[in-house]
Amino acid sequence: MKSLEQLEKEWSFDSAVERIKPMAESWAKKTYEIARELYIANKKLSNSGYRSDLKESTCAKSGTGLENEEALTCCIDAQGSEEANGETSSMCRQGYDDQFHTFKDFCEAVKVPYSTAQKWISLYDPDKDYLLTTEEYKDERTKELDAFYESVRKKREKIAGYIPESKDINLKWNRNIVAWTDAVERKFDEWLIAKGYKDIDPNKVLSLPSPASEDYDEFGLFGFEYLDSLAKKCTKKVSGEGAKEYLNMTKEYGPRIPKGVDTRNILRIPVIVEAEFDDLDTFQKRETAKVLSEIIMKLALEEKK
Repeated sequence: MKSLEQLEKEWSFDSAVERIKPMAESWAKKTYEIARELYIANKKLSNSGYRSDLKESTCAKSGTGLENEEALTCCIDAQGSEEANGETSSMCRQGYDDQFHTFKDFCEAVKVPYSTAQKWISLYDPDKDYLLTTEEYKDERTKELDAFYESVRKKREKIAGYIPESKDINLKWNRNIVAWTDAVERKFDEWLIAKGYKDIDPNKVLSLPSPASEDYDEFGLFGFEYLDSLAKKCTKKVSGEGAKEYLNMTKEYGPRIPKGVDTRNILRIPVIVEAEFDDLDTFQKRETAKVLSEIIMKLALEEKK
């Protein structure tokens, strides 16, 4: 195998395409095959309680449903019976033993991280036997969620306070929504606001959903998590060594602040901005500062209506 330095030195567009294209095609095929196998394994190992395939493979001769212990007894009896052949006995024992394995056990056995396996399964469409791209998956989730929330909205127009029952919630791509919980109600509220069916209540702005929402994170400014994070960062800016810097800033800019303007109102703003800048690199800080300056000037010069 060539070294990294040698590959970089010899690199060209055409040679790289020729080298990587078959690997990419093979990787795509293998990814699909793995996702398919993981889906089947997860489906088989996620069913709790007595397995129907166990009943069919172990004790077909009885013609009746058996509980777990009875199934094992039947399995043992079959192994010791002259009538039982090796294949039946093996299937019986294997079917019963499968009940004691979980999907996590399977992931560990095949050396695939559980979180990675779950991601691949989420992208696999068993109806079409097809592996979605990340973009296709997001699109399917969004369309399904829109249709679901729209059905709830229309029902509430006829029945005030309507809440769908768990048995009526059968979502394919939004598998985390299995019941209409308080969290789902908050996300539904976000959806109503985003779609223009509902206005933001300025008196309840802090009670809006958390900015953790992946679909409507434009409302993150008003979320508890964001405000709590910002408060902690600002606290660090004005405590300990930060307090000295804040006082120095007061001394430096204080004389330039005209009478009638509250010094605290002015200096609070750069503290908040500096706290937000902590998450940006040098380039982003510079470009953000340029745009921010324009926005502040525009806001400051707007006349109150």
